[in-house]
Amino acid sequence: MSFVFTVNASDFEEKVIEASSKKPVAVDFWAPWCAPCRIIGPILERVVLSYNGKILLAKANIEENQELAVQWQIQSIPIVKIFRNGKVWDEFIGAIPESKIRDVLGKLVPTEEDDLASEGNRLLEKGAAQAAESLFYQILQKNPRHSEALYRLAEISLEKEEIEKARQFAKAIDIGEKRHEDAQKILAQIEFLETCKKTGDPKTCRAAVEENPENLDARYHYALCLAAQKDYRKALDQLLFIMEKDRQFKDKSAHQTILRIFSIIGEESEYLDEYRSRLSMILFS
Repeated sequence: MSFVFTVNASDFEEKVIEASSKKPVAVDFWAPWCAPCRIIGPILERVVLSYNGKILLAKANIEENQELAVQWQIQSIPIVKIFRNGKVWDEFIGAIPESKIRDVLGKLVPTEEDDLASEGNRLLEKGAAQAAESLFYQILQKNPRHSEALYRLAEISLEKEEIEKARQFAKAIDIGEKRHEDAQKILAQIEFLETCKKTGDPKTCRAAVEENPENLDARYHYALCLAAQKDYRKALDQLLFIMEKDRQFKDKSAHQTILRIFSIIGEESEYLDEYRSRLSMILFS
């Protein structure tokens, strides 16, 4: 695909919405009779081409595609809407100077550190964790706040049971950064691990439950150990058993832990709806 291309109503979904999940797509909504459009059009093309494919530019003639104008609420032109991950990330109106266009689009261009992080992720996929770890540390030397490097190092440290390092890397990811939510999941995982260690290992906790199935404290500790091992389904089973017996267990600790696990497994989980339904039945029965 060319870095600059025409788009219409029939292929907007494919060329803009779907494509923006891989790289940003700026859409120039214009019309042949619009003089400012003729000014900004060549400038936009020059700026986008200078990024060598890191940003795409789609040109939508609203005179020929009035349904696009209605769909995206185009009230004046020229207007440029920038799509990222299927949604409008930013926009600007009018024939603004090239410097301002670069200010907006430049925020979306991957940096050298971003490119290195992508290489590190490829190394992780190949199982070369040590080489990836080294690369992520190199990134932090250039940019100590790089969220992807911090997150991956937190992941690697947690896998190596270097708990304090994992905690520090995860805590260093600021609110608003794209990996902040993932970092919170790692911090929750660390909390599960530390609580499990305080109450005994998974084998010991399981034995305590088998010895006395009505011991809710033992079940709760076992659930935390299961969550620490990322065996979330079994952890949820234990926690729901507790709530069936005592909804207010430990000031709603079982309920709060269930919600934390829900946030960790995420909306894409194949069993989230099942356990949400089971929790609702207990809460509203």
